[in-house]
Amino acid sequence: MRFRHLFLLPPLALAAFATSFGGCNQEQEVDNLCLFLKDKESCYQDFLTTIGTQCTMGSIFGDFSSPYMLDSCAFSGATPPDGVVTQVTFDPPIDMAKLQSYTGGIATLSINGTQCGIIEFDENNKVSVALDVYPILPDPEVPCVTSGNQFCGSSFSNTPFVPEPPAQSATLMTTTCPDGTSFTFDRLQVEQQCADQAGLLPKAKLVIMPNGVDKPGTLTLSIKYSPELTLTYVQCNIPAQPPPCANGIKDGLETDVDCGGGSCLAKCELDSSCLNNTDCTTGFCKVVSGIKKCQAGP
Repeated sequence: MRFRHLFLLPPLALAAFATSFGGCNQEQEVDNLCLFLKDKESCYQDFLTTIGTQCTMGSIFGDFSSPYMLDSCAFSGATPPDGVVTQVTFDPPIDMAKLQSYTGGIATLSINGTQCGIIEFDENNKVSVALDVYPILPDPEVPCVTSGNQFCGSSFSNTPFVPEPPAQSATLMTTTCPDGTSFTFDRLQVEQQCADQAGLLPKAKLVIMPNGVDKPGTLTLSIKYSPELTLTYVQCNIPAQPPPCANGIKDGLETDVDCGGGSCLAKCELDSSCLNNTDCTTGFCKVVSGIKKCQAGP
């Protein structure tokens, strides 16, 4: 059994602040990642404790509709309980035939048609999580209040930063807090000054167990927020691939989709591609405009 693992590297360049740092609203002086990770009131810790658990799927699985292109995963049957994602959309869709080249994308989470959150991820230390998006408030000064399936929420992101000189871009990252404040950090600082905090760096993990003929697969997308806490936001079944001659694809020895070629019991209908008379329901395979097709008569 082959597993496809896409590990989205931890955004090592998480927030770091000066010694006077006391939270995400403090004025930035010197970005210090080690102090940020140790600060229990940092915007990362606040995001995790206040909103991080929203939109999680727990042990509930959804289902993709296609065995080949994973674009939308939805639940069927009974409506899941409040707070459980009922639909996930991937952009770009995940092509099962090109898993080795898939590098990431955006997963949009929704509850009963209402957007619950967005997770953006890739292989370049990017993790962006926006959960329970804010409703549109008539007065920005009015406290955000939850209502039905529309929640008050926040976002947290770690994005590779391209500085001058560009040669440093592999070690630097920008962290954006829920209040919009941004900080720039050097991921090497963790390794050099506070290696014991490295486990606190969040990372996204996409695990795909590919499907096969008559064998379903699974997909999970989770965020590891700390060594003790990993939350799963996407958990979906991938339908098994149908057998040859019933998969809606022209493959193998087939002369047309799921017919002909001597490998399928089904013969091809009128105007389908063929090689021999035996490929056609009509019993006649003729050249039409330079292409052999099933025809009604000789």
